[in-house]
Amino acid sequence: MKKETERGSALAQTLVSKSWNDSSFKSQLISDPETTIESHLGIKMDVPEGSNVIVEDQSDPNHIYLNIPRDILNHETELTDEELEMVSGGGCSVKQLGKDAANACIDALHDFGDWIDDTFTE
Repeated sequence: MKKETERGSALAQTLVSKSWNDSSFKSQLISDPETTIESHLGIKMDVPEGSNVIVEDQSDPNHIYLNIPRDILNHETELTDEELEMVSGGGCSVKQLGKDAANACIDALHDFGDWIDDTFTE
């Protein structure tokens, strides 16, 4: 799972970097993300049925962007064999991992709120 996360992060960095340097690629990525990413990777994306890939340009320095991720604690998910093994072996609770992630997001939002207060308070 860590390798998948690292691979996804590296891919995202590559796409962002290419978008910064190639306005045509950026426009294509925003208007048709799946086709553009597939063309860039040379393989078909495996997007779950009913899901969409959305790319938004958040490069305007006059805006502060806040991304609200999906609520992973309230969505039914099927555990992978690796996750089932970890839970059944007492490694750690997947639910606890979700809570830890949610708490990290809450902490980040508090920091963001503090930054907003510091930045926009006279």
